[in-house]
Amino acid sequence: YAVAMNPTLALVALGYTEALEAAVQGDANLMPAAVAFRADYAKVLATLRATFAQVIATTIPDPLDTAYFSTAAAAAELTLVPAGTLVSRYGLREGDLLSPNALMAIGVEATALPAGSVVSAARAAEVRTRVRALNSEITTASRDAGVLLYDLNALFARLRASGLTVGSLRLTANYLGGLYSLSGSYPGTTVHALAANEILG
Repeated sequence: YAVAMNPTLALVALGYTEALEAAVQGDANLMPAAVAFRADYAKVLATLRATFAQVIATTIPDPLDTAYFSTAAAAAELTLVPAGTLVSRYGLREGDLLSPNALMAIGVEATALPAGSVVSAARAAEVRTRVRALNSEITTASRDAGVLLYDLNALFARLRASGLTVGSLRLTANYLGGLYSLSGSYPGTTVHALAANEILG
């Protein structure tokens, strides 16, 4: 379909949906194997390059950097329940991440968090490792195909670490922090604009 559009510019941003599903489910094996991913990715790039379009590839953002996942400290700030209370009440461990469903349950003072609403630190680490592996393949495939590469992963990580100042507002990657949609997993218009400006720059 993309080739049929006879593009002059093609932006290839693949892999985030799979990474997000893996993060939400806490199962890194839901992402493709790195070798097979690279082969398929290289075919996409080669096919688009054959149209003589300008091709830009992006790395896969780490879903764990989005507002969908909250630390106990971030959840405490949003729900006004002390982090220590959250840890003891819900049996959280160091590095566990909470989904929006968990935040809602905390907000109504539920006695237990919904099944699947907490991703353990160990499962999160497995997802991060797989995302890094896929991004390594994207980097190699992009270099081999001679296409430009934009590090979308680095942008998400930067926003998670530092937030963004827009005028007098300080936006963060926390849930309801202003950088992500209400789903928590997809960036809002401000982040899209920032990424576009960086790509064009």
